Amino acid sequence: MAPNTDIATRSLVIGFKCAGKSSSETAATLGISVRQVNRIYARAIEHGFDPNQRPLKIRDDFLRDAPRSGRPTKQTAEAQEKVLSKATLTQMRSGGEVCAIVAAELCNEGIPISASTVRHILRKAGFQRTKQVNSEVQSDAEDNVGSDLGLP
Repeated sequence: MAPNTDIATRSLVIGFKCAGKSSSETAATLGISVRQVNRIYARAIEHGFDPNQRPLKIRDDFLRDAPRSGRPTKQTAEAQEKVLSKATLTQMRSGGEVCAIVAAELCNEGIPISASTVRHILRKAGFQRTKQVNSEVQSDAEDNVGSDLGLP
């Protein structure tokens, strides 16, 4: 199906075709191609629509797109919740490689997830990278500020 034919448009195609309009008239009225009209109508019949039944029963099941194939996501709701809870605890403890630490902890718990997937989940949740500030280096730099200026 073309991305611009929503379920409402598809139901109009079925209604027009059952009312006796030709495919070209239906296509001109709805602004889609004749081929698309024929494809929508044929798919509805394939999925159980009976054009001879009165009153007409047009269900969403007759018109719905087929599920798309593709790689399933590893970002299940359970994994996302665990990543977010562990990330806040880990960030407080280490402040460093949060994604790698969280991924390792979840792998040990039996949830196979990579550090990059953890990073994607954290970015979606609004986490931002933070740099760990070494307090000793910072205090030494503050102590040396006066010496550079010749102040006591």
